[in-house]
Amino acid sequence: MGDTLTIRVTKKHEEKVEKGSYVRRERYEGEKCRSLLLPTSIAADKV
Repeated sequence: MGDTLTIRVTKKHEEKVEKGSYVRRERYEGEKCRSLLLPTSIAADKV
């Protein structure tokens, strides 16, 4: 069987809005990981 390709993504976002007498802050942080089994062998140094 082939090799496994793993893709990992981390997303961070912060937003700050100041209007008049208030301040709104939104924060988001998330991570996703996906692994796929490839049907043939690959050369990792060429990916």
